[in-house]
Amino acid sequence: MGCAFSRPAATVWLYAVAALCDEVDGRVARLMGQCSTFGAVLDMVTDRISTSALLGVLAVLRPEWALVCLALQALDVSSHWFQMFASSLDDRGGGHKDVGFQRNFIVRLYYRYRVFMAATCVSCEVLYLCLFWMHWSSEAGAGTGVGGVAQGGPMAVGDPLPLLFSGAQVLEGPRWCWLLSRAALPGFVVKQYVNVLQLGQAAQVIVDHDRALLKRKGKK
Repeated sequence: MGCAFSRPAATVWLYAVAALCDEVDGRVARLMGQCSTFGAVLDMVTDRISTSALLGVLAVLRPEWALVCLALQALDVSSHWFQMFASSLDDRGGGHKDVGFQRNFIVRLYYRYRVFMAATCVSCEVLYLCLFWMHWSSEAGAGTGVGGVAQGGPMAVGDPLPLLFSGAQVLEGPRWCWLLSRAALPGFVVKQYVNVLQLGQAAQVIVDHDRALLKRKGKK
């Protein structure tokens, strides 16, 4: 993110490469039988840091998105932190992605089908990167009369994206960027829904653990 405010193209490419490496290293670890608790924690932490950093950049570039970006950061971090901590209380030791640990049916399906899980995660990153790119396209095309408004303006009719990111419908940008952001939107919505369910599930696991401890203390 060191070049996010001066070199947008480099930022997008570096972020995309980092995301690709993050996906590949997990697959390699599973194929080589080198999965570890440290690796699982590191994977979760680096994912949360990178996503939070990108949302932070968007909040700085577009102050009108700040509250939404902060809310998304809070949900993402709390959901995964609770999930990681709750899984550490599970006797099976399968980790926060273990299907057997999931109590909620939808969260269980989410972690069972890794391709679907990856698609929703990628959708979030793609949406944020598209918004980032459209911001810089708007800055570059300001006052020139070219850009996404002319290319993508009709798509603003019934467009759900501005409901979350105010003013997104008037951002300039190439048509492929508009199409990609709209294609990523359903996956983004599913991911946030799963985050909410995951947070509730993990919180319940921790509460049940506390109740069990109190019950055992009461018997002594």
